[in-house]
Amino acid sequence: MNITEGELRRMGFRVHGNTAVKVQKRAASEAKTVKAFLTMSIRSEANANGKLRDSLRRKAEQKAAVVEALGEQIVGRGIPRSVTFILLTQLPQDSDNLARTFKAIRDQIAELAKFNDAADVWRYEQRKPFWYEPRGCWVCIKFKEQPCPPT
Repeated sequence: MNITEGELRRMGFRVHGNTAVKVQKRAASEAKTVKAFLTMSIRSEANANGKLRDSLRRKAEQKAAVVEALGEQIVGRGIPRSVTFILLTQLPQDSDNLARTFKAIRDQIAELAKFNDAADVWRYEQRKPFWYEPRGCWVCIKFKEQPCPPT
């Protein structure tokens, strides 16, 4: 089932071209968890046949969506405790393809939050979407408790 742009807007998404983004409403300074839903073509580059420029275009679209959805909420927050990616897909992927699917998004989150993406914070999940859900993925970032500086 294809969801129209108007239906996405009624569900609270911001629509830009062929990408829609839904972000948690709380202020970034208060939130311990930042959530965003990205509606875009997300597929494993390991199994993608086609031209290199198509792969580069998909990666650039994914990185731009992450900057637009999460940029101001994760800059300067430090290393997150965990980052969970939940792919909504009809066809399940094995674990190595699932990790490869989110590589561009993972790189962009690490770049924005200014930490090495080799940190052990990444979690991957997948499930079938409900009939009313658009295709895409959830990105859930949980930050560590920041101790108050001594006065």
